[in-house]
Amino acid sequence: MISKSGFRFDEHGKLTVIHLPEVNEFLDGDLSTSSSLFEAMEEAERNKQTVLWLDVPPDHCSPAVVDEYWDRTSKDTYCGSHTWRYRDAVPLSVSRARTAISRLLKYRSEQNALVLISFSGEVDFDLLGLVLCCDYRICTESTTFVNNSLHRPTPVGAATPWHLTHYLGQGRAIEMLLQDRVFTASEFRDCGLVNQVAKDDDLLPETMGLASKLASYPPAAIRALAHATKSLDTSLKAYLEAICPGS
Repeated sequence: MISKSGFRFDEHGKLTVIHLPEVNEFLDGDLSTSSSLFEAMEEAERNKQTVLWLDVPPDHCSPAVVDEYWDRTSKDTYCGSHTWRYRDAVPLSVSRARTAISRLLKYRSEQNALVLISFSGEVDFDLLGLVLCCDYRICTESTTFVNNSLHRPTPVGAATPWHLTHYLGQGRAIEMLLQDRVFTASEFRDCGLVNQVAKDDDLLPETMGLASKLASYPPAAIRALAHATKSLDTSLKAYLEAICPGS
């Protein structure tokens, strides 16, 4: 099924699966994917769904995608050249990341649906904050998390430092942010940044099994649980406003 926002989604009882576009389709589009995603989520909620599963294609959040995205944004908006040298790309990247995360937080606070996300391949730290905004996170054993932030003049993704501090404490968060390396799925699971690690061929069936089970529970119970997990959203909103006011 194609939603009004252009995203493909499937409905299974009270569960909606939203399929994000492939990387090439995303990069060749108009770079408005995040807005369309939230429109699709809101559309599902209007149908009284209690569980949303974001099905992310492999490497959709990879460093190569992040670099290409911001190179195109910088080229189209500012300097006419694929480069990271121009300082105008810095506030733009923070502003757009903050806007995307703020929309997800707004959706979570207003709709009280549980949001699951499944992903694989490489995940850049710039997009880690969006992943960690979801209630339950499942990845494959081969998934890796790449901290390239020390090689870019842009700051690490808008919500990533906040989430790492929340989950790990300030000391361990800073230690992770300063490590110029690749982290494994097992490392992220051990420190609570990922809830579940599946074998590479079992990601979709395992996620479907969990999502379907959650969607089978009484909607009022799921909505109450979802609402209870949003208590920290207020402090995250304040953090985002502090690092990029008014965007």
